[in-house]
Amino acid sequence: MRLTTTSPGRGLGCEVQAVDTAAVAPSCDARLPVDVSAPAACPRYLGRVLRGVDTAAGTPLWMRERLRRSGLRSIDPVVDVTNYVMLELGQPMHAFDLARIRGGIEVRLARPGEQLVLLDGQRIELEEDVLVIADQERPLALAGIMGGEDSGVSADTRDIFLESAFFSPDAIAGRARRYGLHTDSSHRFERGVDPRLAARAMERATALLREIVGGEPGPVMEACHEESLPRRSAIRLRGDRIRRLLGMTVPEKEVGDILRRLDCRVSGGDGEWHLGCGPHLDGHPRGRSPRRCRARCRGRCGPATARGRCRACCRRARVPAAAVPGCGRAHGSGSPRFRRRAGGARGRSRWRGRRGWRAGW
Repeated sequence: MRLTTTSPGRGLGCEVQAVDTAAVAPSCDARLPVDVSAPAACPRYLGRVLRGVDTAAGTPLWMRERLRRSGLRSIDPVVDVTNYVMLELGQPMHAFDLARIRGGIEVRLARPGEQLVLLDGQRIELEEDVLVIADQERPLALAGIMGGEDSGVSADTRDIFLESAFFSPDAIAGRARRYGLHTDSSHRFERGVDPRLAARAMERATALLREIVGGEPGPVMEACHEESLPRRSAIRLRGDRIRRLLGMTVPEKEVGDILRRLDCRVSGGDGEWHLGCGPHLDGHPRGRSPRRCRARCRGRCGPATARGRCRACCRRARVPAAAVPGCGRAHGSGSPRFRRRAGGARGRSRWRGRRGWRAGW
């Protein structure tokens, strides 16, 4: 899929190509058993073995440069690929040295007295509500936060185990801060990642690794507990709400066409639509009101963004007195306090700085 965009004010067209996440066929039968003992915390876990990789191969310049511009430094080609896919698709990933894994992989809660040395050299005492990735003998990584030093990829690594999973935000939230950590992975998992991205990210990372470090991929192993995955609620979108929120009228036929181009599954019509998000969007309401509100607002702002905000009809919003804080019955519409607050709601507020400087908004 190719999209053509135009730079504002320049008229220069540029092509934007969708990320290729086609399935990579396995070329060997290498497998590693995967067991999820905490399905509520990890409803979906995917793993794949790649044998014969060359970690001495350098990361391509184009990838190093894109990582640098995104604020990430290049480490080694395997880690760079996982970081690049995280930036590209929004799915955090991790790679283990297969030779350092004893037995199979188990996703479980930490046991009393267990310790883990992280990639940054910090030794931590694991608490019982912390989710870990472990083998048959010891923890290997803090799930969704940071890997362990003992199982990390090094210059001597020849076989790797690639991980792509969905961790529940409730299982990750607060755990990184408890140990004084803040990683890109924990930042995303705490806020929610699309549970369907794990499979796409696995295929994308496999293709990039084969291109850069070579190797023979095995089949993808998946442990999935559908009953624990977030429920994807449909979003109700009404035409009158679009008009009131955006201040412009979008034809019904154009609304449906715009939403479909944004990869939403649209049903209904005649002034009301029901839509669900496709695999390229992150909307997967978990039944909580803030997330649902954001999803609904995203649905209404989609037509305005795709149609062009410059075509919107600018009009002054009507703010009832009851909607202005502090302007209830105790203060009439003619009071100075009401006029100050109402003027601020209409965009005519004044702000006085520490040194008496006044500025209009």
